[in-house]
Amino acid sequence: EKFLEVSLSPDTCLGTWALADKVSCLKLSAMARSYALKKFEEVCATEEFLELPLNFLKMYISDEGLPVKKEEQLLDVIMLWAKHNLEERLRHLKELLECIWISRVDQQHLRNMME
Repeated sequence: EKFLEVSLSPDTCLGTWALADKVSCLKLSAMARSYALKKFEEVCATEEFLELPLNFLKMYISDEGLPVKKEEQLLDVIMLWAKHNLEERLRHLKELLECIWISRVDQQHLRNMME
């Protein structure tokens, strides 16, 4: 457990969080969660993020502690995740988009995405 705590990084925090949850290691789970929330932008640029299962992604992007200032950030990471395996993940977009306030997304940002 101690090794995993000191080894937290943007590349490992999501996997550590999931593992700690699975084995009911509350302290490690809380530490990994906190780290993943604080380092949101860096975490979303990792392979581990792109490989997240749908339910874990929903939990992550819906977390109250996520330091996201604009809904565009969440929309962008949802699209990044979906595009990683578009054929398989396209069917999950509606469910993921329900996790954000789409009405707060800048209209120009949406137009740019559609182009």
